[in-house]
Amino acid sequence: MICTIRNNSVSLRGIPLMGCHAIMVIYNKLIPFEGFKAINLFGVIFARKPLSPKDLSHEWVHTQQMKELLYIGFYLIYLIEWIVRLTKYGKKRAYYMISFEQEAYGFKGGKREHFGWLKYW
Repeated sequence: MICTIRNNSVSLRGIPLMGCHAIMVIYNKLIPFEGFKAINLFGVIFARKPLSPKDLSHEWVHTQQMKELLYIGFYLIYLIEWIVRLTKYGKKRAYYMISFEQEAYGFKGGKREHFGWLKYW
């Protein structure tokens, strides 16, 4: 992966990744499980195939959410919220209704609000 840093902004192959300062991606065939594009574990992204700039921005938002909640808090809230959403919306839609996912999918670059996921709660 070729990332460049200029004037406090990061770009991947010339495409700006707004608000992003460092992204570690490990490409492998084991993590994530088949059918998943990527998984962010404690700020390290595991992927099977190269990720688009949009995917990287999405994962960067998750890393910021993790930092805000001291990592473990993120995973606890994520799990609880997923269980609640699962009972209300079913398996497929539950994922997209999680507040962390809504913020990450909705991020368009620029400056991210701290605890921005709360507006989707």
